[in-house]
Amino acid sequence: MHVDALSSLVELDALKQNWNEVFAADPDGHYFLSWHWLRRWLEKAGPWRVLAARSGDASEGYVAFLPIQLRTEFDETRGLFNTIGLAGAHFSAYCGMLALPAHADEAVDAFSTHLKGFAWRHLALDDIVMPRERLQRLFSAFPAETFRHAKIKRAEHITDAGEDIDHDTYVYVPLPGDYEALLNERLGSRTRYHARRAMRELQMPERELFISLPTTETLARDIDILCSLWWGQWGPQRPAYGRFIIENTRHMLPACFADGSLHMPILWHRGKAIAAFVLFLDPSHRTVVAFLSGRDMTADRSVSPGLILHCHSLRWAIENGYEIYDLGTGDYSYKDAFGAEHRQVERFRISTHSGQNLGGRLDPRTLDAAFSKAAVFDRAGRMDAAALCCRQILATDPAYQPALELGQRLEQSLRQRVDGLVAAALSHLRSGALAAAEADLRDALDFDPHCLPALLSLAALLMQKNAPDDAAALLGRALAVAPSSAAVHLQHGNVLIMQSRLDEALQSYDKAIALDGTNAVAFSNRGTLLRKLRRLDEAEESYRQALALDPANEQAARNLGRLQSEAGGALDGA
Repeated sequence: MHVDALSSLVELDALKQNWNEVFAADPDGHYFLSWHWLRRWLEKAGPWRVLAARSGDASEGYVAFLPIQLRTEFDETRGLFNTIGLAGAHFSAYCGMLALPAHADEAVDAFSTHLKGFAWRHLALDDIVMPRERLQRLFSAFPAETFRHAKIKRAEHITDAGEDIDHDTYVYVPLPGDYEALLNERLGSRTRYHARRAMRELQMPERELFISLPTTETLARDIDILCSLWWGQWGPQRPAYGRFIIENTRHMLPACFADGSLHMPILWHRGKAIAAFVLFLDPSHRTVVAFLSGRDMTADRSVSPGLILHCHSLRWAIENGYEIYDLGTGDYSYKDAFGAEHRQVERFRISTHSGQNLGGRLDPRTLDAAFSKAAVFDRAGRMDAAALCCRQILATDPAYQPALELGQRLEQSLRQRVDGLVAAALSHLRSGALAAAEADLRDALDFDPHCLPALLSLAALLMQKNAPDDAAALLGRALAVAPSSAAVHLQHGNVLIMQSRLDEALQSYDKAIALDGTNAVAFSNRGTLLRKLRRLDEAEESYRQALALDPANEQAARNLGRLQSEAGGALDGA
């Protein structure tokens, strides 16, 4: 099966008829995979692709579609990484793929293979609607030796009434052929009584209640009403999430209205809008999806706006031939009162074991988004984070000009700042102000974790404080930065002695000497270690080499004298 990765609205527009045919034929399709919904959503989405699979040659139509979005995120420890998510996630009620039933399993295999060609750390399968067997097939394409599979637990939700809501449970009402049958067959006696009373109230002039539906002339006003009511009820609880919902609602609803798939009843009381529902219509799957609602929390409590709007919408759906009234996420008791049934819709993650992107680099399709994050960090004065972003971008595309320019400027500024901190630390060390020196060196490493002078100086300070394990960790980082530095191997040998790892220390000294045969200190320290190991002839030779390189090395001269004295005493005693 061949997979194309479509990335332009022009390509998407050319697929409309093909898409609609697959959508209508897929029993697992849903409104949020309809062509017009995704077309509108992708107009404002970040980097996206629609994976389109065909089973034959290019003259045949596609048999499956998987719309995805590529996200760029930042980890304070590792820097930028990529996540692939299902298009529409966190706004659409459901996500997933479309396929002709006869080709669905083959399409899952083809899409899984294609996804491995992207660079990502997480594959986010949020709110995915897919038969359990097919979902397991998808997971099996990402073997446990390389990938971790996890179910994402949703946030706990306890209502003011004490209900413990499970948001993996999605609720729907199967609709009979007429409204009275719904009342009599699915509703309990108490709910049935209140439902009938609610609908009667709409007909009572003295109650001053009526329901309006949007027209071309009122649509903008009605969307404003909905957003205002929704924000008043929910926005203050989670403002950032609320702004996300409002922004996307304003973007999506006009297109849904134009397509004829928006049903948005507004309940008015005494001339004031007190509640509004957003319902989406999916004639292909005979489903009405309740999506958003908002109500005036200060309205007359004698009115039950939610019950009135649900009863009105249920009756409207039945009269217009719909078979499912989808109430969405959350097993609230009021939903079950309508004779609802449940299904599970969950969130999953497939992640790399390494914690890095597949391939170890950013996905090249996300570099513009990555640079946007670098620019944000730069404006916020976070030079280290911005510089790290630029380095990661350039590792993927060395010719990416904006990152080249910003990176050069940042590296220069960063180098000046780090050099200043290291110089200040060395001054503190000379004056004995160890705490101030340590603080400056740690700040320098926060800005540049690879700064070799800071790593070596802080390691020396920690050795002075008798913290060899911490010093060894820093020197391990230094070895990764400069594996060919004699000074690093020399200092590593010193700390290994403090850890009583004498054979390893000797190897470090030998490596330092191999890299720099003029390093008198390395020969002197090696001589002292050999003396501890009772390899006295080799120790004497090492001290003599140190003095040949640096006749003024008092430590080597003193140690050689002690060694000769010890050796002479041993001979006299013999």
